Amino acid sequence: MKFLELFFIEKFKESERIIFPILSLLPVIIALLFMPEFMGDDTYIHIGFIKGLLETGKFSFTGTETYGSTSPLWVIINSLFSLITSNPESSIRILSGLFTILTILLLNYLLKLFDLNVNLRFLLILSLALNPFFIKWSISGMEASATMSFLIICMIYLLKSKDDSINFYGTFLGLSFLLRPEFLVVFVFTLIFFWKEKKNFKSVLSFLTQFLIVISVWLVYAYVHFGTIIPNTFRAKAGDSFFHIESEKLLRNIKVLVAGNLPEFLIFLIVLLFSLLFL
Repeated sequence: MKFLELFFIEKFKESERIIFPILSLLPVIIALLFMPEFMGDDTYIHIGFIKGLLETGKFSFTGTETYGSTSPLWVIINSLFSLITSNPESSIRILSGLFTILTILLLNYLLKLFDLNVNLRFLLILSLALNPFFIKWSISGMEASATMSFLIICMIYLLKSKDDSINFYGTFLGLSFLLRPEFLVVFVFTLIFFWKEKKNFKSVLSFLTQFLIVISVWLVYAYVHFGTIIPNTFRAKAGDSFFHIESEKLLRNIKVLVAGNLPEFLIFLIVLLFSLLFL
């Protein structure tokens, strides 16, 4: 059994440079084949803001300045790309697909940092590439794949930052917050990580300053132009309370989560059985 394990590991190592780039294309190819026209509801909102930014130079939707997006950076990036393509509908899907590919390549690199052997990396990457949710949003024009790429980059940085030199991580995390506000959680965990790793005060201060400058610029702009720093869409979804939970919606979301992540559960079962039988 040990011989077979070594044999497969060596074979995978020989073809690793081909296998993982192919895996990175898999979700995009599947999406193009089975759901070529799919775009999420929020994608059309993004496109509206992209057109507004290109036409008026302001963060507007159908000519009206409004804070109707929780992903202003996604709108800005796609607006810049649309200057090249002259087609916001195409550019937003192309960028979504490119970030899908980048996510898998970055994840493979991250797993290498954990010294996982190539066989296990292949199984984990394959489980993501075949994940129905990941495939569904891979070329949908949503910011999901970009968010995953940004999150993995944050993790890679934290794993590789072994010195206390001043860097641009705070700036990057600030931009990540403008991609998705949930990166505020990453910001908090980063501070905890810096505290545990005993980073020097100068580095932590640099990180905080960069992060606060980036988000402050946007928040000031939002308050001046929209009269609020909280997106309208977030307030609409939250209802009367940010912490209100409806049991029926929660149960439905759990069912969807379980059904949509079957590849992960199957891969986990395979790895578990392999470990019990052969290790």
